[in-house]
Amino acid sequence: MNRPSSHHDEEEEEEENDAQVFLDESDIIHEVPLDEEDLPDADDEAASDAEVFEEPDDDSVHVFTGHTGELYAVTCSPTDATLVATGGGDDKGFLWRIGQGDWAFELQGHRDSVCSLAFSTDGQLLASGSLDGIIQIWDIQSENLKCSFEGLGGGIEWIKWHPRGHLVLAGSEDCTVWMWNADKGACLQTFSGHGGSVTCGDFTPDGKLVCTGSDDATLRIWDPKSGENIHVVRETGNIGSQFLNPPQEECKEAFPIWHLLYLPMTIWQVKQADELENILTKKFLRFLSMRAEAFQVLRRKPVQGYDISFLITNYHCEEMQKHKLIDFIVQFMEDIDKEISELKMSVNTRGRLVATEFLKQFL
Repeated sequence: MNRPSSHHDEEEEEEENDAQVFLDESDIIHEVPLDEEDLPDADDEAASDAEVFEEPDDDSVHVFTGHTGELYAVTCSPTDATLVATGGGDDKGFLWRIGQGDWAFELQGHRDSVCSLAFSTDGQLLASGSLDGIIQIWDIQSENLKCSFEGLGGGIEWIKWHPRGHLVLAGSEDCTVWMWNADKGACLQTFSGHGGSVTCGDFTPDGKLVCTGSDDATLRIWDPKSGENIHVVRETGNIGSQFLNPPQEECKEAFPIWHLLYLPMTIWQVKQADELENILTKKFLRFLSMRAEAFQVLRRKPVQGYDISFLITNYHCEEMQKHKLIDFIVQFMEDIDKEISELKMSVNTRGRLVATEFLKQFL
């Protein structure tokens, strides 16, 4: 009978398996002659590797290589299709033309990353903003620095131009918004009130108001002439690159329609003259909210204190015509008023019929 292997025997076998094995001439079984010409060269192997990792085709029509760091901003002239401005983390900005690789104008003077660029509406001026808190205004025709604006306590978050003039608006990390006259090189207004970095902003299309959004989760509407904060909207999250402005009245005349082009959220109250209309409105709007997906811009749950809410995102503005969106919302609200009125008439008619039938037994 074979005895069971002990733990000591197992260790000896493992040591034998792990021992190094050496070969000598006596272990050779057969030799095969090899011609050195048949061996691949190192250059051939490198070439084959290059074929495997071949770079994809470049379909670009122009490549600008003036920057030595990451790009943070790019903008195109509204009046010259070939004129482009770029800014990057190499503390440099450039003005260059598509198709003219031998021409470039450097926007000198910034001491930190150039993160904001904007052409004026007429294409005559270019504003460059940097994390050093400095905004420079450049004359496109003369390629000269027209003026510089300093005084901000933080980096520049964004730059916008007035739709009809050379007024430039900029938001800063120091919670303020500034407005200058670029032709005179003078500060016109400072807007203070945000509790966080002002991450987005713009003039309204008619240029009569200023809208700004901040990390403090508020949207503020300003009077550019007086600097007065005329309206505040508070949300639960950070506001960036979008605006919210709920109307205070359901009458469309009291809420300028052009706001819908800029402000993704619109909220409405439906007229409710009596308790019956109140009940019908709640039931009907609940019916619609359960089918919100079919309307795309209708929110399933309205903003607190309102009957119905629409949420218009960048996707909707890109995929749909803006004036059609406005027409839809206005027509939608008119149809709701009409439907509720018809429901009320129907309920009243049925009520009268029931009352008539009930009273016949007493006649």
